[in-house]
Amino acid sequence: LRVLDLSGSRGLKDGDLSALEGLTALTGLSLRCCTDVTGEGLWHLPRTVTHLDLSGCPRMDSSAAGPLARLQLAELRLRRCFRVTSAVLQAVVPHSILGLVALDVGFTSAGPGAVELLRRAADAGLLGNLRELGLARAGLEPEDAGVLRRAVGSVVTLDLERNGEVADSDFLRELLRGAGGGALRRLNLAGTAVSVRLFEGEDALVLAALGGLRMINLDSCPSVSDAMVAGLVRVSPWLEEVCLEDTPISGLGLRGVGRNEGEEVTRWSGVKAGAWTKMRRLCLNFTRVDDDCAEHIAKMSMLEVLELDVPGITDTALAEIVDGSRGLKNLYRLDLSNAKISDDGLAEVSKLTALEELEICSGLVTDAGVKHLEPLRNLRVLNLANNRITEESMKQLFPLKIGAENSAEVLHPHLRTLNLSFTQISGTHLVNALREGAACALSYLSVTGCELSASVRRMLQEEVGQLAGPRSSDDYVGPEKKVLVFGVEVRDE
Repeated sequence: LRVLDLSGSRGLKDGDLSALEGLTALTGLSLRCCTDVTGEGLWHLPRTVTHLDLSGCPRMDSSAAGPLARLQLAELRLRRCFRVTSAVLQAVVPHSILGLVALDVGFTSAGPGAVELLRRAADAGLLGNLRELGLARAGLEPEDAGVLRRAVGSVVTLDLERNGEVADSDFLRELLRGAGGGALRRLNLAGTAVSVRLFEGEDALVLAALGGLRMINLDSCPSVSDAMVAGLVRVSPWLEEVCLEDTPISGLGLRGVGRNEGEEVTRWSGVKAGAWTKMRRLCLNFTRVDDDCAEHIAKMSMLEVLELDVPGITDTALAEIVDGSRGLKNLYRLDLSNAKISDDGLAEVSKLTALEELEICSGLVTDAGVKHLEPLRNLRVLNLANNRITEESMKQLFPLKIGAENSAEVLHPHLRTLNLSFTQISGTHLVNALREGAACALSYLSVTGCELSASVRRMLQEEVGQLAGPRSSDDYVGPEKKVLVFGVEVRDE
């Protein structure tokens, strides 16, 4: 056994890790979101481990320094281990620095110490192998730009989320010059007040020089405007992933999509195709975009993920995007949670036969609209919360027709996650679907706010094996049929 993923093992304790001591070939281990594991449990890890993910372990603290110092780590992820301080890095980095490929200390207390360690390592020329660096909310200061510039020469993924000081254009210009060799592919600036100068004039040419850049995240950047988006389209036409979630843009900045203008930018990038026409992932959730942006999105025919959780989008925009892009044949995720999509919009969605994840919670969908989901045989995630659907929709999703082999017809054999919260279902057909195997792949089910009778509740308990109250947003997987029904409102018969 070389790689072991124990992510999300909520019952895992420090003592349980003693079972790993005999795995002398183990090199990769993920304890991501193992909420009860502490630094003391890491003493049980075999010395052969070189890739370790401890992200989201809230009890991990400086006690991890000792056991981690024993390991020659090439990858260490500590994101959201809030108690971890620079003491851990001081113990780990000197032993692993020559082979360190990935280091993520985002949202820990180790930020300032990490920068100092990187400075010393960069001065000694020891960061040639570093490919991924995560410094989210690290408290970066203006003078850190020079240090990081020397550290990011070979970095492919750079995460600077929630660092207010990177708002300064001079900081980013200095930093990005270090990535001018073209290695940088992914840049996360979420939650920073990025300066408009980064997309205009000489500063823009620094961004344009990053010809290898494929992803930029500007989520929750309050200073992002339509003008800045227009500049981004112009200076980075080759981008494949862009997140503009929760920014005050209206979509006017997308007017340059499909164009190829600016001789200086073209010389840097070598791009001949239209700007953003190779886009694979676009997130515009919680923005001010409306139907007017549809014609620009339609030019992104290679989209795999499209997130439009905005009330300004209607059936009209959806039809224009689907038809104008020739069907978005690669699209596997579509988020229209709060868009004003009705049954007519679902008729357009039915053309997207590659879809695996669909979210529509507008309250405008009825049983007539759910019929249009039949062609979507690859669905894995379906969110229809808040819509006016009844048991008739359950019959359409999970038909119980008996086939030649005397088994229920499985219309959506891959459907694992289903959200029916605050709908008008009674649950009776859902029980039968579970019993007959028509919902055979289901692993997460939400019926929060649905009025279920006591008898249906009992039957669901029998079929599901677990009926719980409201939980956090983290997915929970039950021990038997692995179906969670939560937040059930029971009415007396």
